[in-house]
Amino acid sequence: MKKLFLTVAVLALFATPALADRSIEGSYVELIEPQGLLCACSTYEFVFYVWNNSMDVEWIAEIIITFPDCWEIVAGSDWYTPDPGAAGPFNFMFIGGGNVAHWADADGGWGEIYGGEGGHFGVTVHICPDMVGDVPIYWGLQGDIYGNEPHYVDGEIWVIVSDTTPVEDSTWSKVKGLY
Repeated sequence: MKKLFLTVAVLALFATPALADRSIEGSYVELIEPQGLLCACSTYEFVFYVWNNSMDVEWIAEIIITFPDCWEIVAGSDWYTPDPGAAGPFNFMFIGGGNVAHWADADGGWGEIYGGEGGHFGVTVHICPDMVGDVPIYWGLQGDIYGNEPHYVDGEIWVIVSDTTPVEDSTWSKVKGLY
């Protein structure tokens, strides 16, 4: 009995540090495109980069991007571009409507983006005319709930929306060229 207790205690001692790495803490979503000033009443393809910071076996199973209430998802796709050398292609399915873009693990497995890997996801969105200024886009990542907390991380990305269309810079030589 003493030998069994000692064996279990030694196994627990060595197993505990490995479990601590199984969270998705430090994972993130970053906006790649569009860059710069956005214009109200315009439609843009938003490209996001998703990174899973888990150094063990917690995988990303869901990605949720929430745009402001009056923005409308026009098109979404299951397309993605995994990082070179990723363990395999992601198997996500796009579920979208209104202002929420949601990608979920399509095969019902433990997740798709392994620890230390990432990739790009995209969605086309129409920006409403009523919301200008600094505007937040919220994101959330759901892990496969294996190991320690956190299994869900979230954050926000701020973009600037203008109610006017940017005008191309002009010079005197461009004006003279018109005549």
